[in-house]
Amino acid sequence: MQAYKRNKLGIDLKIDNYKDSECYKVELAKEEYVHLLDEIKQLKRKIDELNSEIREQNIDNDKEYKKLVMQQKNDSCVDRGVSKKSSGYFFLDAIEWREKISKNEKVVTWKYVVQTPFLATYPRRTVEDTVLDMLEGKILPECGCKHFVEDDAISDFSRLTFSGHLRDEYRKSPYVYDWKMRANFVRGYWEIELFITREIEIPNKYQLHYCQKKRSDELKKPNEGQ
Repeated sequence: MQAYKRNKLGIDLKIDNYKDSECYKVELAKEEYVHLLDEIKQLKRKIDELNSEIREQNIDNDKEYKKLVMQQKNDSCVDRGVSKKSSGYFFLDAIEWREKISKNEKVVTWKYVVQTPFLATYPRRTVEDTVLDMLEGKILPECGCKHFVEDDAISDFSRLTFSGHLRDEYRKSPYVYDWKMRANFVRGYWEIELFITREIEIPNKYQLHYCQKKRSDELKKPNEGQ
């Protein structure tokens, strides 16, 4: 093995102990080079095996988590007297909101309260991502609200306004411009408050009273036939 170190005059000097020197090039004997390649291959193989194990664990954990989510959804539907086929998400309130944009100016928006299928005793970190994915990917688009403002929520509402009014894009189409999670221990479930730039239409399947009545009518039918 030969190692080289370049001195201040730019001359390459051969050195013996390359480990203790700031060498810029090391020449290996063929046997050492082959041995080094074998070690690299073995290391890559171990890394690939470790990555495979991690992926399998993540898949298993993801499957287990999805099972728990589905079980919780089914249980909560039974508890609230609706079909297990329901989403488990229900709009409880639609409130006309006054969003302050300056000391003397407010803009009319809407606040919606959505009850999730997750018990209020669950830690927030275990439910938040699932709730947001469900809302953004399925529920809100079905309510005609296809947009989350960039970064999901904004700290400065004035970004959405111009001359004391909502900008056209936010006035013509409903945007979620802010949201807040809260655990409602009276009702027993996690809820999310959605602040939306304009009113949206809520399908019957996301209205709790409608789904409860529908389930009650379904249960009565077998008895009526006896």
